[in-house]
Amino acid sequence: MEDKPKRIGGRGKGTRNRTTVQTKAIIQKIVNDEIDNFPTLLDSLKPVDRANVVCKLIAYLIPKKQSIDLELPADRFTPLNITIIQPPKLLDHAEIKD
Repeated sequence: MEDKPKRIGGRGKGTRNRTTVQTKAIIQKIVNDEIDNFPTLLDSLKPVDRANVVCKLIAYLIPKKQSIDLELPADRFTPLNITIIQPPKLLDHAEIKD
């Protein structure tokens, strides 16, 4: 196997992007400053706008469902045949009272 060329410059492996960290910190501060005002802000909105905000926030609480298509070749499966010869006998209440 060939050796990969050595990296020159850039961030070291595992080092976070400084801009991303700074941006997250700024957004976190804005959210923390406004969180106490949030119920009042929601109450001041028109019902349609309030419903839109709530619907957008739900996406952060409930994960979105995705459909999954599974296609497997038919020759990978062997059909299973079950034959019931005699159904089991069901007990009658009179037989239980011994």
